[in-house]
Amino acid sequence: MSVVGPRPEIIDISKYYDSHQLRRLKVKPGMTG
Repeated sequence: MSVVGPRPEIIDISKYYDSHQLRRLKVKPGMTG
């Protein structure tokens, strides 16, 4: 099995993200395999 999804991001870095980049962080991680 593999865990898929975006990696956890550092809060100090994520405040500089634009709306497209923030949308990627809303994806919930899951498992496959």
